Amino acid sequence: MKTEFKLIKAKKAHFEKLATLMANTLIKDPINRYFFDISDESAIAELKKAGLFLLKFSNRYGNIWTTENLKLVCMVLPPGYPPIKMIHLLRFNHLPGLAHFKKNSLKKTTLVQKATRELETLKKQLGNHWYIQTLCIDNSQQGKGFGSRVLEEITATLHNEKQAPFPILLETTNPDNIPFYQKNKFRILATATIQENLWQYLLVHNSEATNMEG
Repeated sequence: MKTEFKLIKAKKAHFEKLATLMANTLIKDPINRYFFDISDESAIAELKKAGLFLLKFSNRYGNIWTTENLKLVCMVLPPGYPPIKMIHLLRFNHLPGLAHFKKNSLKKTTLVQKATRELETLKKQLGNHWYIQTLCIDNSQQGKGFGSRVLEEITATLHNEKQAPFPILLETTNPDNIPFYQKNKFRILATATIQENLWQYLLVHNSEATNMEG
């Protein structure tokens, strides 16, 4: 497949710039607005720390795709990936960032975990699957078809793996993202209501290779 860009595996030397890219795009996500009732500057700093953690986690357990100009980051976890636990926070030195979580934030975290428990259960019931943990595209590249070309290439790569054609899952809390994913052959599998006007959507790639109904 020909593209106007070249997808490459991210290196550790890219992590700082990719974490900044993630912070500047994820600040718009409703779930992050829910957690960070602080100034954008402080929120972006915290999101960058979280981004660095996720990059280290995905580098250890999965793959991280980017482009030569570092205009996107896509983290993909393979079938059998581990859930994030305290040991990972310790291993990848993310605990300092937790100091900014006040009691209110911990309550919100508990609420989100409770509200999305059924989604987590559903993911386990589906068995082996690929999981797109994060997809962030530089603001300057959005709305130009760049994201669609990326998803097309990555989903084609995953479905063409020599192992069984496992389904590809991803999640979002931004309803504005849903039409984009649906255009790229994802469909909503389940929705969790976190609170009024805040939902988490679980989507699956709608490919014949997944053999899934719904």
